[in-house]
Amino acid sequence: DSDCDGYIDDFTATELASGILYGTTGSMGMGDHGPIALTSDITGDGANDLVLTAAGYSSGYAWVVEGADAVIATSYVTDSDTATISGSSGYYPLRYVNGPFGDADADGDGDLVVGGKYASAYYGESYGFEGGTGLTGALSASSSDATFTGDSSSYADDAGQVANGDLDGDGQAETVLGSDQDNGSDSLRDSGSLAIFTGFSDTYDLGDSEDLIYGPDAYDYLGISLTLADVDGDGYLDMLAGAPGYDEGADDAGGLFVIQGNSSLSWDSAADDAALFEIQGDTSDRSL
Repeated sequence: DSDCDGYIDDFTATELASGILYGTTGSMGMGDHGPIALTSDITGDGANDLVLTAAGYSSGYAWVVEGADAVIATSYVTDSDTATISGSSGYYPLRYVNGPFGDADADGDGDLVVGGKYASAYYGESYGFEGGTGLTGALSASSSDATFTGDSSSYADDAGQVANGDLDGDGQAETVLGSDQDNGSDSLRDSGSLAIFTGFSDTYDLGDSEDLIYGPDAYDYLGISLTLADVDGDGYLDMLAGAPGYDEGADDAGGLFVIQGNSSLSWDSAADDAALFEIQGDTSDRSL
């Protein structure tokens, strides 16, 4: 009730916004075919930044917009971005960002990770870019500082969800890769997995991870959604991962696992054993 007349007022988003960024074409799908993340400072200007993706646009793109520009912009995103990152193929587009971003290379700047779901013959790839003043201009998935992939011997690990943050409290961010169609074993088809990496300067696959956490059962699809946050207030970031096929509450009701960070970067192999707690869906086929 902005005018104190006793009635709740209606406003459009454009009336409330201090800045507006537009996609350049109707098929771009910015904010629809790709998420938006408010991040830590990844450009080295001292302010939080904005990362937007659009998987429906060519090979998929990610745009980095400095926070100071984003709050006053009224322009196409391509006119306001500091860096533009292009995917490798229209069949395997850049798609996912999960901010805020931690400092994975210990240089004092947050570092960007972007997921390329269905990349590279469907086993999936995600890409890491060092933050700071060098995160600028036209970049591509093929020029990333780090690449995190599913198992190349598997046709469809689908390693597209990625996040980074300090899980072990050492001041340096780890990278977590969600592969929702990874097989925990021959009997756990598409159980999904979370892989935890400490490196940020090479190409890494699931076998290079510090640890792997699998969905408890076949077709749980653990890792289809992923974010990091300090849920329990102990100073370690925790992993929050979705498993839409989890059946504990009801058939395909889904679940969310909250898995604590720890100083050893070591967990039980099954998500239900590793989790501090889980939230279970209670209605069949609703896929929480």
